[in-house]
Amino acid sequence: MKKIIIALLLLPVVVVLLVVGGFGIAMQQGIASKSDIQFLIDLGKRDGMAAVISTIKTELYGIDASAVADASYGRELIEGRGHAPWVMRGNLDGRPRMLEFALAPGIWAAYDTQQQSLYQVWEGDVLFEGSVYNYKHGPQPISQGAWYLRDEKGAQWFLEVDGEELPASVQYLGYEYSAGRKSAQMRFALTAGPYRVEMTERPELAQTVTSRSLTRHFERAAETSADDDNHAQLFGGLSEEILPLLENTNDIKAGFRTGNGQRHLAEGTLSLPLAQTTPIPTKTEGGTSNTAAGANEHALGESVIANSDCLGCHAPNHKIAGPAWSQIAGKFRGKMQPEVVAALTDKVISGSVGTWGPVPMPAHAGLSEEQATAAITYILSVDEQEANLNVPTDSSGQPYTATRDYDVLPRLKSLHPSFDLENLAPSGFEPKVGGMAFRDDGKLLVASWDSDGAVFLLDLEAPPEERVKRIAEGLHEPLGLSIVDNRIYVLQKQELTELIDTDGDEIIDQYRAVTYDWPS
Repeated sequence: MKKIIIALLLLPVVVVLLVVGGFGIAMQQGIASKSDIQFLIDLGKRDGMAAVISTIKTELYGIDASAVADASYGRELIEGRGHAPWVMRGNLDGRPRMLEFALAPGIWAAYDTQQQSLYQVWEGDVLFEGSVYNYKHGPQPISQGAWYLRDEKGAQWFLEVDGEELPASVQYLGYEYSAGRKSAQMRFALTAGPYRVEMTERPELAQTVTSRSLTRHFERAAETSADDDNHAQLFGGLSEEILPLLENTNDIKAGFRTGNGQRHLAEGTLSLPLAQTTPIPTKTEGGTSNTAAGANEHALGESVIANSDCLGCHAPNHKIAGPAWSQIAGKFRGKMQPEVVAALTDKVISGSVGTWGPVPMPAHAGLSEEQATAAITYILSVDEQEANLNVPTDSSGQPYTATRDYDVLPRLKSLHPSFDLENLAPSGFEPKVGGMAFRDDGKLLVASWDSDGAVFLLDLEAPPEERVKRIAEGLHEPLGLSIVDNRIYVLQKQELTELIDTDGDEIIDQYRAVTYDWPS
């Protein structure tokens, strides 16, 4: 017992020695300066060791652990789909307003909802990049692997009336799940002159031991007359001047032509064989091909930067985690010699630390030498006069280097006695709140700006282990939530969506697009 007591008494001393030794090594290696170490010591005295560890993680990896949500809370993998959520709104391959389906493990289909057009069916995966996925600003999700079908031009829809094809405009109306979320279908409307037809499409993968095909199941949706009170909500609020002549639509055929001119009628099941595949260009290859022919090197460099993670740590005219482009250009002003460009190019590809402070710049091995050189050339071309570093300065007139340096007022250390604090979130539930609203029954809805794009329902009267229910998912960066007349609306990145529970189990079955006329 005596030895145990002595060991416990010595434990804090050992911890202090390890911390001091670590600080000493960090200073010797140039990873941290004396002022950085002093800041961490002061932070530890004020907020404790947990705050020190969190800050170190933030500086090293660019992620604040306190802000990382557990996006898996309540996530459910539907059998045979291979990804959860298996239906998702978002961007893909530089295209906005996409709807992606995980047809099976490793098999995906993506639709461009602006044209209600099948964009791609591919074997592989989605590289989920961007601020909501991996805290990098600039990149967007891209498809990886090899495609079976791809239509970059998009479908052109028509309505066939008495044998005559009338070009039709498309209105995306949302999507809905079947019972148990085992299948899902899109809902859209076609309008040509006075005629309007509402359709649904359900994509599925059909495969045997020797073959694989995409089946597109089309159905004519139930239609509503012009004097129905729900017509405006069902069809997106169209004015009476363009309402359809519904009594004649049963004899109208809906169809489309793909980008290569193939004609299809949207009736019953359309089966498309999936046989030969074409490799999808890698991200770096895609970044190069997106630059217009004949563009100068500066335009190429700007394109490379826009398609990388550079903008997560740098900005044109002010410091973030790394220096501004104008600061770098100012330091190497007049030094556009090949040796300087080559040295900076090597740092971009291999990574570096110490030149601009203790925060390391990660390696960018995925960039080719040509791309990295173009990026450096663009950075060095930034006019120093553009360096409008309009940021607060310290007592010596130097710009502050981090937000924490602005914190000159003392932090509150305890709750004001006039208030009571109750933690509504059970252990493990840490949403990145993008919207909150109370239902009439007192239950709280919370939209989470995370990789799942989820919405949760909190029953504040229930015990913690039963308090949270995931009711919706797959939304594109939800950053607003409201309840109007007991109807739930959530603001996705490029759409206002009504969330509808059709069977009373509180789980959302329908994602209805309310408005769809915002710019890309």
